[in-house]
Amino acid sequence: MAGIAEIFHDYLMGVKFATPRFGDLKCDSTTLGSADIAEKLVQQLTQPVRWQSSIQFIYRHGPMLFIEPGAKTVLSKPMPSLLVHCSSYEITL
Repeated sequence: MAGIAEIFHDYLMGVKFATPRFGDLKCDSTTLGSADIAEKLVQQLTQPVRWQSSIQFIYRHGPMLFIEPGAKTVLSKPMPSLLVHCSSYEITL
């Protein structure tokens, strides 16, 4: 993925990102931030995804309803084991 990440990085350097209206959650850590969007996008190609810690971080900051649209229900299946009081809904397309 390093080769693709480099190509993606070069492409993103030509993209002007607006300042986000909302904070974002990076998949490589559990901190909110909004600077260096292009770099974060490139890092997501080569860094591990911390799905469980990301979901738990979001949940600690307030009530959560998780909706997964898509052909399969891959991400919402582990939700009951991650969070006891979390509702999840799947929308199969």
